[in-house]
Amino acid sequence: MEIILKQEAVERHLIHYNTGKPCAHGHVGNRLVSTGKCVECARLYHTKYIKQWQQDNKHKVNKATRTWRLNNPDKAAETHKTYYNKVKVQKLQYNKLWRQDNPALVQHYNVTRRATILQAKVSWIDENVVQQIYDESVTLTSSTGIQHHVDHIIPLVHNLVCGLHWEGNLQVLTATENQSKGNKLSIG
Repeated sequence: MEIILKQEAVERHLIHYNTGKPCAHGHVGNRLVSTGKCVECARLYHTKYIKQWQQDNKHKVNKATRTWRLNNPDKAAETHKTYYNKVKVQKLQYNKLWRQDNPALVQHYNVTRRATILQAKVSWIDENVVQQIYDESVTLTSSTGIQHHVDHIIPLVHNLVCGLHWEGNLQVLTATENQSKGNKLSIG
């Protein structure tokens, strides 16, 4: 690590300087030109005290953040864009792994979204029962090796009648059965 004295750092308009000597807590590293404090000590202080204050005062922090974003929309957008680009790859990898680990939830969310768009989702749906049906489909697929789908008995879109997305209108079929059924009504 390069030794840069405080006076030289001030003249060069740097943020940090380094004497090569340990601070009172034994950290050998950069110091802040503005305060002379060890960067590591400042980080630990921030972690210990400031983060605790932020957790204890979330409503104040959230209000201040909202106000700043409203008053600085361009800077807020740029900050968000910078952060997104920084974590984009990790976020995409996390999302991919989550989808692989939760196929039933992915199916359930996708169909629920489609049903909501089609205005076929009801407010009295029992989400737990519906999720169990999707879990059953994934379990059958993995245990038998045959692809299974969750099918709407009365299709959500049909020229005669449109079904609703709720547990009483769902059944588990093999993919072949579901694809051969198509958009036909399967009631007797």
